[in-house]
Amino acid sequence: MPASANASAIELRGCSKFYGENTILDDVSLTVENGEFVTILGPSGCGKTTTLRIIGGFITPDVGTVTIRGRDVTETPPYLRNIGVVFQNYALWPHMTVHEILAFGLKIRKLDRAEMDRRIKRALEMVHLEGLQDRYPRELSGGQQQRVAMARALVIDPEVIILDEPLSNLDRKLREEMRLELKRLQRSLGVTMLLVTHDQEEALSMSDKVVVMHKSRIQQVANPRDSYERPANSFVASFLGSANLLPGKVVETLADGQAVFALSNGKTISSSHSASLSRGQDASLVVRPEWLSVDRSADAANALLQGDIREVTYEGLSLRYEVALPGTDRMLSVHELSSTPAMNVGQRVSLNVRNSVVVAD
Repeated sequence: MPASANASAIELRGCSKFYGENTILDDVSLTVENGEFVTILGPSGCGKTTTLRIIGGFITPDVGTVTIRGRDVTETPPYLRNIGVVFQNYALWPHMTVHEILAFGLKIRKLDRAEMDRRIKRALEMVHLEGLQDRYPRELSGGQQQRVAMARALVIDPEVIILDEPLSNLDRKLREEMRLELKRLQRSLGVTMLLVTHDQEEALSMSDKVVVMHKSRIQQVANPRDSYERPANSFVASFLGSANLLPGKVVETLADGQAVFALSNGKTISSSHSASLSRGQDASLVVRPEWLSVDRSADAANALLQGDIREVTYEGLSLRYEVALPGTDRMLSVHELSSTPAMNVGQRVSLNVRNSVVVAD
C-alpha cells in the first residue's frame, strides 16, 4: 500500500513483545505526526529500545501493527521501510571511507552514480563534513563519526529517522552542541525524528513530545512543559527531573482543575492536579526543588513546611539545600539562586511552596 500524505508518520497500535514468559512490551500504542521530534524516555529495561526496533523493522511485534505514513510495515524488512537509523555506537564500517559508508544504502536502492554523488555531497553539507568523504572512521573524532552516522540516515531521503541514544558516547560539551545541531537539522528539513534516550535534559530540550515509559508500558505522552509541570503519576514526576514527593490525601477536587490536598503534617494546600482524582484518595504532592523557597520573614513559623538543613551545595547558578522534615526520614531538595543569602547546616528553615501538582501514586 502506498504512503498517504495525510497519514501520521508513525503509528503503533496495540504492540506487544514477549520473550518466553517475560513481557518486554505491553500493549503500546503511539502516534507520531509528520515533522515532529518525539523522544521516548525511560529507565533501562522499560521497553523504549524495543519500541524503536519494532518501528525500524529489526524486531517484529508478537501482537499489534506498525504503520509508516499509513502503510502497514509490520512484516516489512528494515531496508524497505525508508527509515533512516542512527545507532548508539554509530555502526560505521571501519574498512569503508565516509563516501563508501554513505553510498551503501544508495546502492541497495539501485541509484545511478550521478544521483548517488549528488545525495552524498548534499548529506555531507547538511552535517558540515565537506571534504572528509575519503577519510576512514578511525581518522575522525567522536563528533565527526556521529555526524557521519547522521549523514548516512539523511542520504536516503527517509520518511522517518530513528535515533537510539546517539549522543551518549560524546562528552558533555559536544553532546550539548550536537543537540542543537540535530534540532536544527530536523527543523530545516521538516523530517520526522524519533529519539530514544535515558537523558531527561535531552528529552526536554529537543522534543515536541516526550513519551515516558516504565515497566513495558507508556506512562505519559505530552509536550516537554506539561511532562515536567503536570506529570501523569509519581513515577513520571520522579523520573523526569528532580522532584519532592509528599504523601497525603485528596480532600476535595474543584471544577477549575484544582484540588485541596492534606499533607501528613495536617496542613492543607490548594494545588493543580494532573489526573482524575477522587475525594479521600491517597496521592502525592509533587514539588520541584525550584518551586520551593526559604521563608526568611519574621512570621515564617506559619509556613506550610519546616525542617532542618542537613546539607548545602553550591552549584554555580544555584544553591541546593537538603532539608530534613521533623519526625520523618524524608528529605526535601530546595534550589535557590546563589545570589540569595546562604543558609547554614543545622539551621531550622520554613519553606513556601510556589507551585505544586497532585498526582496518583
